[in-house]
Amino acid sequence: MKRIRIKAKRMSQLMQYPLMISKVSQSPIAMTHIDMSAMAQERIASLREADPQRQVDVAIA
Repeated sequence: MKRIRIKAKRMSQLMQYPLMISKVSQSPIAMTHIDMSAMAQERIASLREADPQRQVDVAIA
């Protein structure tokens, strides 16, 4: 049951991305610097939390 809840939450997040993109496309574009390494580390942490038994090596340059 826990696995189903996790997968349902992930599906909900995936469905929200197109909605966010549609809102962004209606806004003016502004250039800014972002830390892609930090974003990747956060995503990897959430994936590891979702499936702690899975062993994955990740290198972020």
